[in-house]
Formats: sequence, structure tokens, C-alpha cells
Amino acid sequence: MDGFGALSFQDRWERTGPGGASPIWQNERHEILTADAANSTWLAQFFSPAEYAASPRVAPYAAYPEFQAGIAIAVFDPTDFDFYRAPENANVYRVIQQVVDPISIVEASLRATAYRYRLADKEAFFSGDAPRAGDVQDKSINELGLMAHWSDAHQDYLHDGDALLWTGVYVAAMAMKFMQTGDETALAQMLASLDGVLKCLEITGTSTEFARTIRPYIEARTYDVGDPSEWVRGTGAFSSIEWKIHGNNDMSKGFLTAFLWASLALHATSPSQLAEATATYGDLYQRMFDTLSGLRDHHELYQWSTSNPLNLPAWYDANTTLAVIASRSPAIADDAVSINPVHWTLLKQTYDQEEFGFLNENGVSDWSGNHLSILGRLNLWTSFSVLGLTSNASDLAGFIGDANTKMKRHRLGFLQVVAGTIGSPADPANAQDGLWALREMSIPKTSYPIDWEQNPSYCMSPNPELPWKMDWKTNDRTQSLRAYPLFQRPPSSYAWKDNPYRQYFGQGDPAWSGIDFLIAYWFA
Repeated sequence: MDGFGALSFQDRWERTGPGGASPIWQNERHEILTADAANSTWLAQFFSPAEYAASPRVAPYAAYPEFQAGIAIAVFDPTDFDFYRAPENANVYRVIQQVVDPISIVEASLRATAYRYRLADKEAFFSGDAPRAGDVQDKSINELGLMAHWSDAHQDYLHDGDALLWTGVYVAAMAMKFMQTGDETALAQMLASLDGVLKCLEITGTSTEFARTIRPYIEARTYDVGDPSEWVRGTGAFSSIEWKIHGNNDMSKGFLTAFLWASLALHATSPSQLAEATATYGDLYQRMFDTLSGLRDHHELYQWSTSNPLNLPAWYDANTTLAVIASRSPAIADDAVSINPVHWTLLKQTYDQEEFGFLNENGVSDWSGNHLSILGRLNLWTSFSVLGLTSNASDLAGFIGDANTKMKRHRLGFLQVVAGTIGSPADPANAQDGLWALREMSIPKTSYPIDWEQNPSYCMSPNPELPWKMDWKTNDRTQSLRAYPLFQRPPSSYAWKDNPYRQYFGQGDPAWSGIDFLIAYWFA
């Protein structure tokens, strides 16, 4: 098989004794309908279901019973979980109901490397603490603390256009780890990346703009160039760095997440640890407070009025984060930020699961928006709890509980863990089910392309992804009717943002970060 080297097989049949009363293997794969019935009324305003079903890519599946039913399906497959956890099977791949060939062995290996390792082992791998991890984390976080992608070809990092967001999540994960374990390495990683996040705000020299990411400045760069007009060289103390323009609402969730959780972690440090951090990075509380208060007061994302409250949620998130920073800083007055109860009353008028972005129509949703929404609500709920705003926290828990009820059957991992834990009513069973998504992650992340259309059991969805873009005739918006387990899904650098029904993501990289795993693991 090209690219995989020569493979040969030799069979040896050996009787080990009677099979016994229990089968040696049992198929535990089952499918979960994500809704009780299909509802296409809302979707039909964006495309013609009949025309879409008749299109060349989709037509071969139009007669399938599940296509006709139109209900998206989540696949749960714990088959062989116990088998791979058994010590005697540490070096075994079990090919089940397939011919032994390179493809079936790869498929078995992905299941094995997902289920063989306990969650703590995977955490050690993704955080760089395990011998097998090698330099996975080094290849995911650049020298400025920002999430990036190492290139062996260039011996340098390639930037990630959404790095500010993912780095903020990474800061939160390391903050949670430090607060739970006291791990000095986690603290150091958190501080370095927090400094990188702060530089994304400070390097622009204005409170009306922030960077999507930063990287070392290289004159006459010959790789990872993209659109040169999107990069600006810093000035003064930042002259050795360049920053990417177009920081937006999605990216703002990165610094809000980083600042909230870093404030809590800094408050948990010892006096000597805080003194060392201050000597290295300056007064981090003050840096966070100054940059965020400037953005809150001047950036267009946070400008609102009672007659135009569109930006009130973003402003409110920033304001409550500032209040937490002030409450934890030894130098900033607790009353430096006021929380007006009127603002929460206004927000409650619009806060329901739809406003959170949790759309659930036959496998169609704004999946990356779902991640931003649950991350933002986790942050706000945490802020309320820290600030003693118990009534607000209770209100928000109810909204999160509504979202949990609406989305739980899609098995979205991080969303399940968070909503099942802090939502009201609590749903511990769903939170536990969310942990299965972590068990389904193979280590290292796969570099194999996966194309389910080659499987006879595959069925395409009767609905395109992102139908509101109304571009399915010019862009490939086809998606699967089934969401497969993570070890049977195309790879991703951050699983919780992805459409679980998407057809194909590309080949992937085994050095991709495990930030998605780390944030869910340390929250849980």
C-alpha cells in the first residue's frame, strides 16, 4: 500500500479451549436518533429539499429509508473498550468482521489507541508530560505562547488564524489544572500563553483593535505568507513581533476566557509564585484589567445603548470578567467595576437556548457557534459564582439546562460535560456520556484521511450544512446523516467546534494540539 510500506501476514490457528458461555466478542455499536421526528419547515426557507435530493452527489442516497426519515443519527460504539483496557491486550489490535488488510488494521488501531489509554494517560500525552508525548505541545504552542502548527519542512511554526480563541481555551485548561493539582509546569504554561494573549491586545497600540494572533517578525518571509496586508509589524517594544488584523467577536472569547481563568489561578498561587510571575511578566492583574477595560469602553464590539442593545451581551461578559479580575487582584479595588442588576434583567429577556446559538434542526446547526456559546456561558456562570451573584447564576443555569435538553443527543462532548454539570436541572448521566467523547479520541491524533462514502452503510443527509448560506449549488455542503465516534471521524485540531456530520476535514496532523481534550478533561 503506497506510503505505508510493505505489509505481510501469516495466519496461525491455535485452539485455546472452549469458548465458554460468554461470546468472545460482542457488537455494542448502536445508533441514537437525535430527534423524535424530522422538522423541515424552518430549513425549507433556505433550500428546496426536492431539488437538493435530486442533485448528483445526493441522489444516490435519496431512496434510503434513513434519508427519507430525515432524522440525524449519533453513533455510539464502545465495542472492545474493555478488551483494549485489559493489560494482556496491550499490544493487540483486534480486527472485527473484516478481512485483515492495511485498511482494517488502521481502523482497528484507531479504536485501540482511543480505548487503550485511560483519560489520565491522554492528558499526560496532550500536556507533554508523558514519554510518548514527545514534543506534541511544543509543536502546538509557538515561542510567544500562541497556538500554532509546527512545520518540519520549514522548521518553524505556521500560524493559526483563530489562535487567540484557542490559546484562551488553553490558558483556561492550564489554569484549571494548576488549581486542581498545584502543578508548576501547568502554571508556567498558563503564564506564558496568558502573556501571549495580552500581547495580542497590547501590540495594536489602541483599544479599538486587537490581533487574531502574533508571531516573530521575519523580514521578507517566504513561507506562511498568505495575504501580507493582514500582517502588521509591531513598534517599539513589539518591533520583533507582527500581528494579524481582524480580531473579531469570536476571537474576543479567547481573551475573556483567558483573563477569567488566569485571574482565578493567580489568586491560588503562593506569594513566591505570584512574585516570580510578576517579575517575569509584570503585574498580570493590572495588564488584564487595563487592556480589557479599554476594549470595553472603546471597541465597537462593546458599544450598546438601551435603544440598540445588540452588543449588551458582549459588553456584559467583558464587564463581569473585569469584576472578577478586580476581586482577585491585591491592588485593584473591588469596587472598581460595578455590576448593575438592570443589565441582567435586560439580558434575561433574550437569553434562551436560541439566543445561545443552539439550533437543532435535523442535524443542521451552527456548530462552532454552539462551542462559543457554551464556553461563554461557562465563563459567565463562573463569574456569577465567584462574585456571589447566586440568583444570576441560578437563572443562567436554567438557560444552560434548556440547551442541554435540546442538544444532548448529538453527543457533543464538551457541551455535554459542561451543561450536564452546571445546567439546571443537573444531568450527571449526560455529563458522563460526554466523557465518552474523550475516550473516543485517539492518541496521537490521526493523520489518516477518512471518507465514509466508501462504506456501503453510509447515508448522506437530506439537508446541506450551513443552509442559510444558500450556496450549496456552488460549494460542497453535503454532510453525513450520521455523526460517527471521534476515532472514526476525520481528524480535527479542535473537535468541539466541528460539525460532527461533516463529510471530510482533510488528512490531519498527529502533532495537532489536544486543547479540546484538555479543556474538557480539566473541567470534568
